[in-house]
Amino acid sequence: MIDLPPPPEPPACVIIIQADDLGYDDLGVNGNPIVSTPNLDALAKESVTALRFTVNPVCAASRASLLTGRHFLRTGVAHVHGGKDFLHRDEVTLADAFREAGWNTATWGKWHCGDTDGYFPWDRGFDEAYMANLYQHRNANGSLNGEPVQTSQWSDELLVDFAMNFLREHRDERNFLYLTSMTPHTPLDCPDALKQPYLEMGLSENLATLYGMITMLDQQVGRLLDYLHAEGLAEDTLLLFISDNGPAVSNGILSDEDRAIRKTSARRGWKGDIWENGVRSPFLLRWPAVLKQRIIRAALDQVDLYPTLLELCGIPCPDGQPDLDGASIATALLTGTEPAERAIYNYSHPGWITSSRPYTPVGLPGEYNPVSAGQKAAMQSVDQPVSITRGRYKLLFNPFPPEANPADESRFMLIDLFRDPGETSDVKSAHPELYTGLKTDLIAWHDGIKAAPHAYTSPVFTIGETTGIAADSVTRLSGSMQNTVFSVQGWTEPGQFAVYAIEVAESGWYEITLEWIDPPPSGCTIEASSAANSIAGQTDGGKVTIIGPLELNKGGAELKIMLTEKPVDLNTISQLRFVRVHMTR
Repeated sequence: MIDLPPPPEPPACVIIIQADDLGYDDLGVNGNPIVSTPNLDALAKESVTALRFTVNPVCAASRASLLTGRHFLRTGVAHVHGGKDFLHRDEVTLADAFREAGWNTATWGKWHCGDTDGYFPWDRGFDEAYMANLYQHRNANGSLNGEPVQTSQWSDELLVDFAMNFLREHRDERNFLYLTSMTPHTPLDCPDALKQPYLEMGLSENLATLYGMITMLDQQVGRLLDYLHAEGLAEDTLLLFISDNGPAVSNGILSDEDRAIRKTSARRGWKGDIWENGVRSPFLLRWPAVLKQRIIRAALDQVDLYPTLLELCGIPCPDGQPDLDGASIATALLTGTEPAERAIYNYSHPGWITSSRPYTPVGLPGEYNPVSAGQKAAMQSVDQPVSITRGRYKLLFNPFPPEANPADESRFMLIDLFRDPGETSDVKSAHPELYTGLKTDLIAWHDGIKAAPHAYTSPVFTIGETTGIAADSVTRLSGSMQNTVFSVQGWTEPGQFAVYAIEVAESGWYEITLEWIDPPPSGCTIEASSAANSIAGQTDGGKVTIIGPLELNKGGAELKIMLTEKPVDLNTISQLRFVRVHMTR
């Protein structure tokens, strides 16, 4: 029996640094012989590191799981765009928990958990929040607590400046900081001086730039560490460095030769895949006052971070916190033991898979279109790209598009990760009982995820004084209309509509403003309606169409935008980008 040490005093500061599309192989300490990451390499030698730390295959999904301790599908996030990247308002974030416990909370960088009113980072528990414009590496503009920021700085440099300034202002207080770099997500861009050494090694322009970006991130992490040391904060700061998914395949940007150079391990796949290289992340956890440097070999998942950080900081889960999927490893960290083995589950939307023939499993109506209750109910877990890892074994459903009958057992692969890190050999015939048990567990898990109230659902928008609704965040679409990455398109016939879920804070009259990507021609009639109330307006040749006022009653409702009339010779009117709702009286 292990004698548990007394719980430590909470750290003075908790800092999470999250990279974007940084692969496990992209650090020198993890075996990359080319990239220069001396600060992160040195950090690893002072940290608890994990060899098998799992994240989700893409960015919005990983952020949702990190912030909530729950599998991302439970949180309302199901994709990276198309309105499926909104963290449900019922979710309690790490920032909510730390702030409720009296800590100062701040985040700077990429957000990607909702980009309209009620979903911004300053609405989700952060006292200070800078949301960077995606993906603007130089002249890194964005919004600080809703106010525009313009700068000539590089993004990673700006994030560290924000962090150091915040720590100066709150020197003797407890602080929770979340720095979310956009490195090395495309577009590839870095200072010439950082790219040049890699060009001199004979690397291509693009791979040299990508490695230059990683070196710049490393330099900025070093600058933050130097500040912590200079201010006497380093010993009692809990600092965690992770990525959000595996490296992007970057078709058309990196050549096959570039990718072969970048992937220094045998791990299979890329960002978007449930293969190991799509979901394996660096894990560097440093808290010198309490934790000794060591290596964890047990499999960990990012949903474990929420309960672990709260326990290490002596913070109880907040009231109203939905059930967590993660398990705290605080005791294992404090005692130097290995965390207990447990199942780790993952999911990939078929649109993320980097194979040459992406497919749509039964139940999903298209990559960005909303999923109806009937489609959700009809969804079969065996048709989804999902995986379960328990110990050395990993079972994958549909890691690549099926070639034959949907019932073909070849779609299911059982991998022995210890003997086969490249995930090339299916061993289910050698372990039939293990295969059957893992398959049963994986189906039950996804069935449970599918039944969660917010899984595969669209966001709800709280209508207040002024509210922006991303037009791609639809709950229902008519006919052949399509939801896309950022807009609703296919307005070709009268009677076509898009519907949004709303929660009206106060009964009143509201003006509806529609913003189109291209100006629709004059003479189209658009109707906005909710319950029994409706109002129509006409396009005038501009990018904005104003309708209203429309009476909205307090409580949950739907807002329907419908094309009711258009010129006969017009094929399609435009793509709808935003719906803005403003209270007039």
